[in-house]
Amino acid sequence: MVALFTLDATHQYHGEGPCPAVEIEPASQTLDLMRRTGLLHRTEQGRLSLHAPAAKLPMLRRVAEQDAKEVGLLFRVRALDPHFDRYTTEPVRVRGFVRYLDSGDTADHALDGSPQKWSQFLSLDRPPLVDAHGEPRGPAPVEMRGLQDVLGGSDYEVPPLAVVRIRLVDALSADAAPHYVVSFSASDSVWRYHLIGALADPDARIVDLTAGEDVEPVEFAREGDAWSLVGKSAITFVSTSPIPLRERPSRAFELRRNGGVRETVVVKRLPLPTAEGIGLQSFDDGHAVVSDIYVND
Repeated sequence: MVALFTLDATHQYHGEGPCPAVEIEPASQTLDLMRRTGLLHRTEQGRLSLHAPAAKLPMLRRVAEQDAKEVGLLFRVRALDPHFDRYTTEPVRVRGFVRYLDSGDTADHALDGSPQKWSQFLSLDRPPLVDAHGEPRGPAPVEMRGLQDVLGGSDYEVPPLAVVRIRLVDALSADAAPHYVVSFSASDSVWRYHLIGALADPDARIVDLTAGEDVEPVEFAREGDAWSLVGKSAITFVSTSPIPLRERPSRAFELRRNGGVRETVVVKRLPLPTAEGIGLQSFDDGHAVVSDIYVND
């Protein structure tokens, strides 16, 4: 078997390598083409690779060269993590559209998934988005034949993250098997530590242990008055600047208390945020992504 290409989905939140929160699957017409031509694919979380029998390569090249623009392999990129949208740069999805990436539109195989860099959107045959003045807003749709064969009924309610088209001629004409990458960027969030019970000390403060000569410290400020949670007193500290969201953050914070003569360490390592705790918070000057972290005594 000869490797034709590899298609990866990566996400800044999950770090290097294929993203475990994403799956890539061939569309139905691509599966039909693969069966007819002997192509074989292998999928794992965040990655799809395609192979062909060496004896089939001359036939595949003839098919691809007959109409290089039309013969393409279509794949759906789906989120496995229900919290995917929470830690991905907005907007992950645009109502009424699905993002479309084509290998013929890039020379370096970087099918960049950053929302502001998507080149095209496919209309899902829904009313276009309009602003308060009735003017269309958002991406302009493009036409693509056979879209109804790419997307199933449920895709119109929860669209895939993207539809990716790999042109067969691109894969076959490369000196080595191309490595295509769809990349997603992670959001930043304001961290809010809710200290509960005995930890809700008015003399408490949060210290950034990862600050250093080349790393600016993240400061935390007390937010509002003490409040009550399940019968216990609680106070909230909020980071004064957003922190990049990562599954394994590089930051580490410590809870200290001013005892008068000297500070004492109350919690050596405060817990880090999880995807479940990420939400959108409205403020007077707009809104921000917020990570809520509850620390009980």
